[in-house]
Amino acid sequence: MSSSTTSRFASIWDSISFGYQSPHEMSNFEDLTQPNYEIQLLREEIERMKAFQKAETEKQSASSKLPAHSPLPSPSPSPNYDEVLERLERLELQLTSCCKKNTNLTQIIESEVKHIVDSKLSHFQTKYDHQLELEIDKAKTAMLELVREQATNYSLNKPSGAFDAADVETMIRNAITKYDADKTGEADYALESSGAWIINTRCSETYEVFSATYKLFGLTLWKSKTTPRTVIQSGVVPGECWCFKGSEGRIGIHLAARIIPTSFSYEHIPVSISRDGHIQSAPANFAVYGLNAEDDVEPALLGEYRYQIGENDQPLQRFEVSKTVTALQTFKYVELVVKSNHGHPEYTCLYRFRVHGKPVFDEEV
Repeated sequence: MSSSTTSRFASIWDSISFGYQSPHEMSNFEDLTQPNYEIQLLREEIERMKAFQKAETEKQSASSKLPAHSPLPSPSPSPNYDEVLERLERLELQLTSCCKKNTNLTQIIESEVKHIVDSKLSHFQTKYDHQLELEIDKAKTAMLELVREQATNYSLNKPSGAFDAADVETMIRNAITKYDADKTGEADYALESSGAWIINTRCSETYEVFSATYKLFGLTLWKSKTTPRTVIQSGVVPGECWCFKGSEGRIGIHLAARIIPTSFSYEHIPVSISRDGHIQSAPANFAVYGLNAEDDVEPALLGEYRYQIGENDQPLQRFEVSKTVTALQTFKYVELVVKSNHGHPEYTCLYRFRVHGKPVFDEEV
């Protein structure tokens, strides 16, 4: 889009949106209204000419009836027909010019709007096609891993080479069922849509890394920001994570129900779909604590773990509660404490964190 066309379109957009007309547009408006004013004057002039002609006819009729010795009335000045014709020609030229200007302006607006809309649609189509491909690849990888897991389980119970078609079908069906069950086959009591929410992040400061900006005609309409809530929402998409400054951070979660925690799951994006070609910002060493209140000053340690990002490590990793002393206690809150990352010097990013366990109702406590 050329700069002159952009400025022209911007001024038109301003006049439409905010009722403001630039000097350039005002001159165009005057060009369009001037011929109409001239036409009105011309119509009045024609009416005067008709009246003049009628008066002249009446005078001639009256003079023919006068006696021969009566003096003839002095003739009225005749209208200037050449001037009227000249004005008509001038008006025709102005109207033709204005119509051409108006048509050209409309064509420019339609062309620019079509170009902008097509560009935006193409951008969104490419973006969502890419996201769909990523989701399909992730689903394939997860399904293959689950099928291998089912095959391993069957191999423990059957002699080598004894698999048949029914066994393979059963393995695939079980793998699909487990994948549909949030990839874990277990309830996630930290899931926001199930009733959990973030209570605090202590002193952890949000670090804005991925910020999608949506613009129209150069104006920023909306800028997306990720929050700690992303950690307990379903789905793992590149960029949809919560990042905090440095390599140490905390996040407290109010669980969807009081539970006896049994395990935790953390899922990060694989390095294959990272825009940077690495996942150094992934958490490395971390611990999980159980709390009885939001401001619990003596939280119970449930376990200390390390998230691995090796070539053979899966994006979704499970961690069992390792502290037997607190294994049978019930908790309504948990706190995830990240102690290090995999080498990023500026920030650490958290994707999906799950909490599994056995729900305990009030009468059982």
